[in-house]
Amino acid sequence: MKCESCGKQTEEGWSVCPSCGHSAGVSEAVLAVPGDVARGVANASVEVATTVVKATEHAAQDVADAGKQLGRETEKVVTSVGDELKPNAPPAAPKP
Repeated sequence: MKCESCGKQTEEGWSVCPSCGHSAGVSEAVLAVPGDVARGVANASVEVATTVVKATEHAAQDVADAGKQLGRETEKVVTSVGDELKPNAPPAAPKP
């Protein structure tokens, strides 16, 4: 399928040409949607996008928190193993 505007090859079913941005697959009926309906669709799209962004931010924070916890646990294990591997070392003096 070719873009009506720039003539570049596009994939079947694409609604926007990736080269020029022309609304290739959008029918005139969709473009003629009344303003209130179009605004409603646009607002719903923004709400969905906002929800996705918030969910992504929460997931990213959860991953960061898990990474911090893993780092703390790894440090405990490394310290413990390191202490066990020291040959005949006297116990470390407590820190003041």
